[in-house]
Amino acid sequence: MDMKELRKQSGLKAEEVAVKINVSVSTVRNWEQGRTSPTLSVEQFVLLCQLYQCDINTLHQASKQSELEFEMRKSNPKSQVG
Repeated sequence: MDMKELRKQSGLKAEEVAVKINVSVSTVRNWEQGRTSPTLSVEQFVLLCQLYQCDINTLHQASKQSELEFEMRKSNPKSQVG
């Protein structure tokens, strides 16, 4: 499961997540696309886990999955992952 799947599973829009954890929508979308990893305060990480109804390990794994998919798309732009 990647970051976007986690968010969708929680029933939230990227805009809602951004507002609740005080980051820009583009930041949330960059995480979901695997362009960047969440760099948050402890309080923001805890809140993100609560919003996504997951533990920190699941959030970390989802972030790594998004990064992996991004790297795969970069190296082979004709194939779609996810």
